[in-house]
Amino acid sequence: MEGEDPSRETGICSRCGQLVVPEGNRCPRCGSPMSVHNKRLPIIIGIAGVLALVFVIIMMLVVVQNSDIENGTTTQSQSQ
Repeated sequence: MEGEDPSRETGICSRCGQLVVPEGNRCPRCGSPMSVHNKRLPIIIGIAGVLALVFVIIMMLVVVQNSDIENGTTTQSQSQ
């Protein structure tokens, strides 16, 4: 099949930068394992981190709101 992009048939080792065949289990140069799970791990960790930060922010807002209700203070009464 002429005209195909050869880079589509190969991948790049994340450890040494060597071009490797995506179907291979290991990089022929450094022996690093080639796996789809290794490529997805940073994305999964990033998503989990963002979700954890959102959870912490929501919990902080709930705690502040509850303490304001218990103390009888609101943002309108503080500004007057």
